[in-house]
Formats: sequence, C-alpha cells, structure tokens
Amino acid sequence: MTADYERWNKHEVLSETQIDARHSSGAFAQRESARNDKRIAWVDYGKGFAMVLVFWGHTLCPEPFRDFFYAFHMPLFFFLSGFVFSTRHYPTLRSFVVRRVRTLLVPGLVFNVIVIALEWLNGIIVGQPFNVPVLHYLLGVVLEIRGGDLGIIPWFFTSLFAIEIAMYVVQCFITSKIQWQFVLGIIASLVGYGYSEFIGHTAPWALETACSGFFFLVLGKIMRQQWDSMPGWLFSAPMIVVWGAATELFAWLNRHVAGEQTDIYLNQYGWYPFYMADAIAGIMFSVALLMMIERFRVPVLVPILDFVGANSLIYYSFNNFALVLCEQWLGAVMNLNGRRFWQMQLGGGALLVVGACLLCVPITVVVNRWCPEIMGKRRIPTGKTR
Repeated sequence: MTADYERWNKHEVLSETQIDARHSSGAFAQRESARNDKRIAWVDYGKGFAMVLVFWGHTLCPEPFRDFFYAFHMPLFFFLSGFVFSTRHYPTLRSFVVRRVRTLLVPGLVFNVIVIALEWLNGIIVGQPFNVPVLHYLLGVVLEIRGGDLGIIPWFFTSLFAIEIAMYVVQCFITSKIQWQFVLGIIASLVGYGYSEFIGHTAPWALETACSGFFFLVLGKIMRQQWDSMPGWLFSAPMIVVWGAATELFAWLNRHVAGEQTDIYLNQYGWYPFYMADAIAGIMFSVALLMMIERFRVPVLVPILDFVGANSLIYYSFNNFALVLCEQWLGAVMNLNGRRFWQMQLGGGALLVVGACLLCVPITVVVNRWCPEIMGKRRIPTGKTR
C-alpha cells in the first residue's frame, strides 16, 4: 500500500494546457489508465462506503443507526479528499480552479439538470405532474442555496469545491506547514459551528459546511503525511470495535445530552466537543474497517465498494431520484407508511439501497463509456487499453 502511495505521489507538475495536450494522445491515456490502477484501494472503498451510507440515510433507517453514521459519513468524504489532495499538477491557482470546475461544478450542474428532467417525467407518469420553475433554477445556479429551487448543483459538490480551493490558497500562498494548516482547520471548524449555532441560515454555495469540512480535509492531509509512522494497532480488528463504540457513545451524547442529531446538511452539530470527537472516532472506525476489507479482499464488498467509490459523484447526483423510484416500486407491493419496527426498517431500507445502487449502474456505465467529458475526463480512443 505504501509503495502504491509513493507511485501515486510522484506525478510531475503540468500546466493545464500541458495536461489537455497530453490527454489527447493515446499513449498518455494509457499511462493515466495505469495510474488509476495504482490508486489507494481503501480510499476508493471509503468513498463507496460513505456513499452507501448516504443512500441509507436518505431512506428507511432506524434512528439509532442514522445517528451513528450521520456523525461521520460526510466528514469521511472530506477526510478522504484530503488524504489524496495534491497541488502537484497545478502550478497556478487558475489551473487548479479550472480543473475543479470541470470535475465538480460541471458534473453537478449537468447531472442535476438530468435529474430534474427525470423527476418531471416521472411525475407525469405517476399522475403527479409539477411545474418546473425554470427562472428559479437559473437563479439558483448563481446563488446555490441548498434545500429548494435555488440550489441546483448538489451541496456536497459546491462545498468540496470551496474547501479544495481554500486548501490550495492556504498551501501555496499562506503556509505549507501542516501544523499551521491544522490551526487554520480548527479555526474554520469553529467558524462553521458558530455560524450554525448563531445564524443557522443556509449560506450560498454551502460555504458554512465548507468551513466545517475544511478541518477534515486538513486531517486527511495530516494522516497522509504521517501514514508510514502511524502504529498499525490503531487500525487493527479490535480497534474497529473500540472506534465504533466511541462513535456510538458520542452520537448518543449528542442526541440525549445536547438534544440534537448531527446533520451537516441541516446545520445541526449538537455540542462542538461531541461533534468533533464523534466525527474523528467515526473516521478512524471507517479507516480501520476499510483497511481490514482491503487486507482480506472481502469477496462481495471489494468490487461493490470499488465501483461505487470510483464513481461516487455520479452516485451522489442520482441517489435521491433512484431512491424515489425504488420507493414507488417497493411501495406497490408492501406498506412503507406508518410506524415500523426497526427490524422492518432495516430490511426495507436495505432493499431500497440495493435497488437504488443498481439503478445507478447503467447511468454510470453510460457516462464513463460515452460521455466521460461530463466528469472532466478525456475519452480514450477506440482500441486503446483502458
């Protein structure tokens, strides 16, 4: 795993123009494909794991289970982004911003327009047509206020965009010392928490969640730098239980002492010490679990998590619509309304998550095979090895 990371980390610095020029050659496409094969496996698994939790959190899920993983599943995304964060390919802020626009904002906008169209069509089919507020949506592209017609690009895309741009500025123009970046991360998380407590209104472009998430991106960078020197027992099988218990403890404290479930989307964090301890414990629980999955190459989980993780942005964009379709189909054969035992919620939720994930497979295949440009990728010429 360390060797894979070293190979990944030694890419040469290229300008945006050079990247585009070299992407156009078949040889470079093959080398890029080889590089992708050397990705850090558990990081992709982690994105897949967090994405499955996103699906589960958006459908039938018993409250104690949701409290548990809501504490860390979005911080885990930011942490993993920090673990692989690099400015090596981008000598200028402009080149970095252009690349992130291509790989985050453009896919988010395109996919959500498709989702709106599919929802409109589905509404007609099921006899619940609705008007599409086009002017609101157009204004939303500028304002990007999540939770209504003024939010078009998924909030996670805009939040991660802001976080990574901020990290580039800090890294290249303010300080490259990780200790000071850690201090700035703490300050940013306090700003995000204070905003949620004393203002609470959704900020344009998810900037308040970006403040909260910036710390976890820095945390990922720190772990990457210290990876070789970190003791292995931190990620051993017994520690999965320890980290999981700590996550559950702080989730319980937030729910029953602070009286609030952690939900970054809703600007809900509970008490700051509980929230931070909960998120960090949950991240450590996830990393230990993912490394165990990687070590033993768990037969069913590895290909699923790898596929979902490598295509996490596509899955994130279509998760709500896929779940709505599955709820309509499953609701036609069983009662999904009213009070349910948690065992029934687990079973029904699992069916909905599996169905929605399967629905996203053909969408992912179409995007990767016929229009990878949406994701900011170059199409590999026919006949070249992927």
